Amino acid sequence: MVDIPAARTAEHRFRAGLDVEALLARPFSVEGGDATQAFADSLAAGSWAADGGIGLLLSQSEVLTASTSSFLESSAIDRLTAIGGTDALADDVLSSASSLGMTTERISGATRFATATAIAEARGFTADAPAERVIVIEGQSDSAWSAGSVSAALSAVLDAPIVLVNGDDVPAETEAFLNDAFAPTDAGAAVTGIASPTACAAVATIAGLDA
Repeated sequence: MVDIPAARTAEHRFRAGLDVEALLARPFSVEGGDATQAFADSLAAGSWAADGGIGLLLSQSEVLTASTSSFLESSAIDRLTAIGGTDALADDVLSSASSLGMTTERISGATRFATATAIAEARGFTADAPAERVIVIEGQSDSAWSAGSVSAALSAVLDAPIVLVNGDDVPAETEAFLNDAFAPTDAGAAVTGIASPTACAAVATIAGLDA
């Protein structure tokens, strides 16, 4: 199962006494649906895990996957945050975690772009504490997972949330976050782009960096 390596990675941290909380995301798309659903919610969730030094576990959408459940039951984790809406991780998944003694919550948005900004807000980037840097990655293409993989650690090092674009377009959810919770102090290093140059330039324009 896809989730087993994730559980084994988290297990190494548990043995070191590092984890009392974890994130939970799905690794599969809906049958017959958009294949990118499999990683869409993990694009920004990986950065949160890296920034907080916490585990990112995986589960089937409808039920809490057995290996993940076994790991949670034997671990010190007592707080579990589901990433994505009920189509990504059903309420039954959280109920199963709760029955293991977990305190659970859900971070989600109406779209993958909104989920990414919700993750940024959960990390503490808000209008009252805006981000000084952002990392812009492609959020819709079949190869978007690669940008998410390479940018997670960078997001933690730079203390910069990941926001998603769609090809050359900046989705409304991303633009709203940039307007409300992005206040660059160093124009030369404010935007790190792993996406379309057009979209990255649009992000800079929204932030007033090209004025």
